[in-house]
Amino acid sequence: MLPDRFHLAGFPALRKIALGAAAVLLPIGVVAFGQVTAGAGPAQWFARPSELPKDVFDLPEFDSKRTGGVLDLAKAQAELEAMSDTDLPAAQRLFDIFSWRAFVALNWPATAAGAPDPSKNFSNIDAATPLAWEFWQPTSGVFLANGQKPAWSPSMSHALDHFKAGWRQTTTVNEGKQAFSGPLIDQNGKWVHYVSLMNREEFDYIVENELYNLEGQAAFVRNSRIEFPVNTDAKRGAIEIKLAWKVLTPAEVRSNRFLVKRLPVVQYIPAGAATTTATTTTAAAMPPAHLSGRSADNGTSASPTETLGLIGMHIAMRTRSSPQWIWATFEQIDNTRLDFASGDAKHPLPKQPSLSNPDNPLALPYANLLPAFNAPATGGAPPADWDEALPIPPVEVLRLVPPPQGTQKINVQAQAFLGSKDSVLRFYELNGTQWPKHPKAPSVPGGQGSAPDSISRKMPGEVVPVYLTNSTMETYFQKGYQQAAPLEQDNRTSAVFDTTPVFGTESCVGCHYSAGACIGFKKDSAGKLILDANGNKIPIFGENANGGLTGNGNFSWLLQLEAKAKSPKK
Repeated sequence: MLPDRFHLAGFPALRKIALGAAAVLLPIGVVAFGQVTAGAGPAQWFARPSELPKDVFDLPEFDSKRTGGVLDLAKAQAELEAMSDTDLPAAQRLFDIFSWRAFVALNWPATAAGAPDPSKNFSNIDAATPLAWEFWQPTSGVFLANGQKPAWSPSMSHALDHFKAGWRQTTTVNEGKQAFSGPLIDQNGKWVHYVSLMNREEFDYIVENELYNLEGQAAFVRNSRIEFPVNTDAKRGAIEIKLAWKVLTPAEVRSNRFLVKRLPVVQYIPAGAATTTATTTTAAAMPPAHLSGRSADNGTSASPTETLGLIGMHIAMRTRSSPQWIWATFEQIDNTRLDFASGDAKHPLPKQPSLSNPDNPLALPYANLLPAFNAPATGGAPPADWDEALPIPPVEVLRLVPPPQGTQKINVQAQAFLGSKDSVLRFYELNGTQWPKHPKAPSVPGGQGSAPDSISRKMPGEVVPVYLTNSTMETYFQKGYQQAAPLEQDNRTSAVFDTTPVFGTESCVGCHYSAGACIGFKKDSAGKLILDANGNKIPIFGENANGGLTGNGNFSWLLQLEAKAKSPKK
């Protein structure tokens, strides 16, 4: 399969499965939609653009399943499951429309109190306009130092303190994240930065059950399963969002092709690196700001405020239709390729994509490769980290799986409508939406020879499409041809490691299925806590599996990656 820059749109819906020497080319999910009834158009989709939908069941296609505003959940679920079996393209279309509605509503102008402002219009999105998501709680305000209890205190001041272009990370208590991936560097040599936020419903669940610290998680999972709230007729379920931003050049600002914000950016300085300011030199022992989100930990009084453009957005919503969550992901259209029809005098095309250089003869062989470490090491040791203050070459980004054809049809309609309203959101596209066809369907365990079923049904629910990534956030998980095992969920020994060759990438739900919560702390045979090199106790994390009480995080990595111990040394 060739990547999106080759503009191939006519792939068959299913890849032929060939075992043995050839790779297993998995179903992408919903790739080529057939003839789908047009139904309502974008004017109807965005009739109430400031309203964030609670679930796909909020769409008018399910109005017949409501009486007096109350949804008959059993009938709505039965209709959706039947549709997914008999007309999957029609069902996928509903979820893609839902995703676009959520994207527009989250990026809708807000009042000073944080409520969506229905008096605004599509063109009222500029750098100074507060948006709905800006009043949600950033994760750095939920998982506090020493496991303190957080308070809901949303504000528009969000420092960008996330640095890794990927999700699969491990955590040691009160230390930095050791990512399986690293920074993403744009074509201007600037790091891409991230911020993650959650809505009030998810925040309240975390606080009520003391999931904001590791000890609280261990106590909770001893007797309960973590189940983030789903929506009701009157209330939304848990929602998490993650946004990727690039530093804009003056020409990019003038292009009017980006949702723009001016936000403080916390620079990544690796552990052990000394920092120098105009007045002081900070000892290497000071924890770097990327561990805390506090600029002062870099030896500076404030983070530099940069003019940033949104280049990626994840939206994850736990709903009644989708207890495995609905996963939608958007990108700015100039990330990896250029749509020459999208440029005009007011919105000039850039000279090249933000994250790839088509004139680079090594673009394909070096695509999606982690940059080499550039942080100096001490004592003759080889470099083992990156330093944002030092030069580093751009990363060549290639999107291996383009939006499915049916999703692209929805994109064209939504973009045309938003363009007619002079909205900057026309320069974004939906990569896809994942959702469960049958939420109670079991998963298929991994193991030698288990692919492709162990990938297409890695988690319960028969989630479609199989693959879904965002090139700004899963850059290095787009491996293409590889062994099946990393894409499966296998809790058995390495003796059954699946070596079947497949073409694949990670997916939103596939990755988050592995998320865990703290289930305790390491102890020796005498029951005494084992401490790490810094004298801190070492957490043990559960993970989702094919069955049983395993201390999973209910598809949210935040509990494992962000929570601290309230008593780290005892």
